[in-house]
Amino acid sequence: MGAIKVTLREKEISKGRKSLYLDFYPAIKNQSTGKETRREFLGLYLHGKSKTPSQTKENKDTRALAQRIRNKRFLKIMSSN
Repeated sequence: MGAIKVTLREKEISKGRKSLYLDFYPAIKNQSTGKETRREFLGLYLHGKSKTPSQTKENKDTRALAQRIRNKRFLKIMSSN
């Protein structure tokens, strides 16, 4: 199998917010359904344009959490190969 990539991506959603998800290449098998998937939505959201310092901090903390999740998924995939 070639190089595996797990990329953290953003998708614009309503009210200027962004949803964070992981993009897998090549596709991986979903543990619950058994089907191949390229994306895993994390249920984490960013404020579009931060209007306050608290929103800026919240966005930074959310990105850091998403990056930790991305790292865990990558290590899990690599260890299962």
